[in-house]
Amino acid sequence: MERLRATSRSAKWGEACAPCAATKTRCIRRNIPGAKCDKCESLGRECGKQVPAPRKKRRAKPPKSADTDERLNHLTDTLQVSDTACSITRQKETPPASSHATAEPRAPETPACTCRAPVSRTDVASVESDEILLSIYMNQLSPQFPFVIISPGTSPKQLQKTRPFLFKVIRMVSSVRNLASMWAQSHTLMKHISNVMLLGSERSLDLLQGILVFLGYYHYFCMSHAHFNNLVHLAASLVGDMDLSTCPTSYEAHHRPALARDGEQRQRTNEERRAILGSWYISSNAAMVVNQLGPARYTRYLDQCLNELEIAAEYETDQLAVELIRVQHVIEKIFQFHTRDQLVDELPGIPKASATIYLEAFQTELDTLCSALPTSLGCNYLLLCHYNSARLRLFAPFIGEMQLSHLDTSPLDIFSQFTTAINTWFRDWHTVPVCLYFYLSQPVAMQIIYASRSLVQWARLAGPNAVTLSSMGNTTNYGDHIPYQKMPAFMGVPPCPDLVVPQTASASGSVSGQITLNMLRAQITARPELRVDLLGIAAATATRFEAARTEMAAAQGVVWRNETWDAAAAHMRSKRARVAEWCEIAMAAKSDDGEMEPLSLFHGDEDTSMLPRWGFDSLNQDWHWEGDGFGGTDLDDGVIHDAFGGWITNGMGDLG
Repeated sequence: MERLRATSRSAKWGEACAPCAATKTRCIRRNIPGAKCDKCESLGRECGKQVPAPRKKRRAKPPKSADTDERLNHLTDTLQVSDTACSITRQKETPPASSHATAEPRAPETPACTCRAPVSRTDVASVESDEILLSIYMNQLSPQFPFVIISPGTSPKQLQKTRPFLFKVIRMVSSVRNLASMWAQSHTLMKHISNVMLLGSERSLDLLQGILVFLGYYHYFCMSHAHFNNLVHLAASLVGDMDLSTCPTSYEAHHRPALARDGEQRQRTNEERRAILGSWYISSNAAMVVNQLGPARYTRYLDQCLNELEIAAEYETDQLAVELIRVQHVIEKIFQFHTRDQLVDELPGIPKASATIYLEAFQTELDTLCSALPTSLGCNYLLLCHYNSARLRLFAPFIGEMQLSHLDTSPLDIFSQFTTAINTWFRDWHTVPVCLYFYLSQPVAMQIIYASRSLVQWARLAGPNAVTLSSMGNTTNYGDHIPYQKMPAFMGVPPCPDLVVPQTASASGSVSGQITLNMLRAQITARPELRVDLLGIAAATATRFEAARTEMAAAQGVVWRNETWDAAAAHMRSKRARVAEWCEIAMAAKSDDGEMEPLSLFHGDEDTSMLPRWGFDSLNQDWHWEGDGFGGTDLDDGVIHDAFGGWITNGMGDLG
């Protein structure tokens, strides 16, 4: 046996018999031709050769990156299917409006907000050439927002090379002739900001200047989804991350080892100073409009940058920027004075100064700044608007029955100065050329909102008698009553004061407040200087709003697809008609003893759920505004803005 094993050998690869290959066992056979293998011989089975099979070709393995992409695509498809299933489930769970209603085909859902509407390629493209858009910014827009200045002689190619993001923002805000194009470009810019800043952690002066210009003209965009808040915070973050909020010498003291290789001390440029001041200016304005934003801090270094920019006087608009910062600083202090109950800024044990002292101090500061204006800026409508708004903000928070009765100064004096501030504001506003309306900056648009709200606030306190009496000398034909019109959904704006006739003293429980109110109304009847022609002011303002687009189209000979001011005019006329109707109803509702009964402005079968909230107690609610910004509007999903700038509805009513 051992001799047989010695003469046997294992079969080579591919030469094993079929039974051994099937059982995957070792095939050992002797060196005798035709002999069986040892295993087949011992088991007494047939030992045949294998049947040759085609050999499998080797396949190249895909790279790991392709496998990762495939898994990501599968995950995306799974999430999309999950979202679709959830939406279908929600639709099935939603009960029908009426069990007897006939089934009707549903129209495809259209986003009611411009920031969520689909974007087409034709809208993304600018309506003008780069040269024209840059010229519009340098000659029309930057004088209204003098915190990002382009040097004269700069070509679009040079700006695109040195400041690529700023150039894109300038192209967007300069496309004011086509509102749909501005919205489409804003989508691209918001995606760029999120990718570059949030994902790429990029920090540059180019980004800061671009965001400032974006915010400077943000009244053309959506304010309902916190994009404005995000951009304001991003601008403040850039200022801090780039160490622009501190003096370069103080920064170098903490980083001297790292900066020792530079060889020379870095100086702050005027371009950086404007960006620092512009960031504070925007933040300060935003804090008065959006309650989620805290008040901006006016630091010593900020004041140092202000003085250095004034001394340098690199451009003519630098002096305007300096004066805007100074008056805005006073406006912010007035705002903080009226909201001091929300701040812990008083020391315990120290008595507070009276309101009269604060009022006199603020008025003196405003008069001093106004008298120190350079001759070239003495009649600048942008500064006049800021100064008039400061005086309006100084007295408007006191205009209320309870506030006036608890003041340590004369209520008649406060009301008189408030009336003067309103008349002055609209008198100067009506001198602004209507062809400049489209180039106004966002802070001015917010001041228009505040002034228009103050008109209704004056009417509420003065009463319907005073409104009617103030408009008796006006011969303007205001036309028929204009019913409430649904405004575009993207125009979210603050509510106006409540137009309800105040109750009697016994009903309201405030005897002193009613006495003060009766005294003021008696003085309005006797003294013409205490009157405000609210109906005339509203009609004149609406007429000028309507003329803005018409005059621009006639002057330039092109079609203006921007109906922002037309929508503002329609809303102002609707507000004026409501005040007039309120006066008529209030006068007709006098009781036998001559007292006014509390009346609601809405009556009959009118659907008040779709009407704006005009509650005075909501004065401190979040402000959401855009476009016209002249009163409260409902966010009606049935009203959208088409691609050509026209207002259309989705079966929910029409704009008239």
